[in-house]
Amino acid sequence: MAVGDLTGDGVPDFVFGAGKGAIPAVAIYDGATGASIRTCQPFDAKRKKGVRVAVADVDEDGRYEVLATLGGGALDTAVAFDASTCQRKTTYPSFGLKKGVFVGGTRR
Repeated sequence: MAVGDLTGDGVPDFVFGAGKGAIPAVAIYDGATGASIRTCQPFDAKRKKGVRVAVADVDEDGRYEVLATLGGGALDTAVAFDASTCQRKTTYPSFGLKKGVFVGGTRR
């Protein structure tokens, strides 16, 4: 789970990554209302290792993106995507890490 203002209303929103065994989806909820904003699928549906998430402004445009990696020791990349469109913006390599990649974020 990650927290950050993805809607621009000044209220932190909630981002959840699916657990191991589920389709690798990311669910985003409005922090002010609790309503579902969007569900994104940043990885192939067959890759059911769980999803780890973070929130950060990776492209320095003043808006937060969602970062996601596969869990379970998957040798993979981290992806950053737009929370409102689910469009992938940036991909980060795993740099040869053998047990997978974790993502983490901080609030400004």
